[in-house]
Amino acid sequence: IGTAQYYTDIRSELRGAIELQDRRENNYDALGETRESLLGVKLEKDLRKGRDKVYVIQQVTLSKKGDVADNNKTTLGYETQIRKDLKVAAEVFGSNRGAGGGLGVNWDANDRASFYTKVSNDIDSNAGRGITTTVGGNWKATSQLDIYSEKQFQSLQRERSTSDVYGVNYKPHENQTIGLSYSTGTVRHKHRDQLSLNGGS
Repeated sequence: IGTAQYYTDIRSELRGAIELQDRRENNYDALGETRESLLGVKLEKDLRKGRDKVYVIQQVTLSKKGDVADNNKTTLGYETQIRKDLKVAAEVFGSNRGAGGGLGVNWDANDRASFYTKVSNDIDSNAGRGITTTVGGNWKATSQLDIYSEKQFQSLQRERSTSDVYGVNYKPHENQTIGLSYSTGTVRHKHRDQLSLNGGS
């Protein structure tokens, strides 16, 4: 999966983002390769002086190849800071593949390290509905550079998969962020790779 993403401040408490994503899955059997290109637009608003956030994401399918369904999806999410070092988030989504949601927790261990986990009810085009669990950590290498890694476990109706994600986020200016990440995973006779490039504020 390749991802290009750009964030910008619309005004002091409102941010916007545009994301273009290319997903490829190699099937080492008769199914061959599947591919889909997705476009997403996100709006995020701060509440309670930045302690809470509410956001909406609209995703549409631009193109696809192989046996894969459209992935047009609308997501609504909310994040709240319940302690100085602890945040909890929840989101729901609806798409042409079905509906679902997720819960997440982020814990700041100290000024440089934070850890997070998320459990979501996902829907895959070919493998059906299932649960995806993500566990990860983020480390501040410098005031401008973050390094993170995470492990994803996916259990769907017709298959199970695991993925490893590694990435960096660089903040050249106060209101801009550029990130690069790579992930790889295996599902029975399939191999999935993801390369992500993103930018934001």
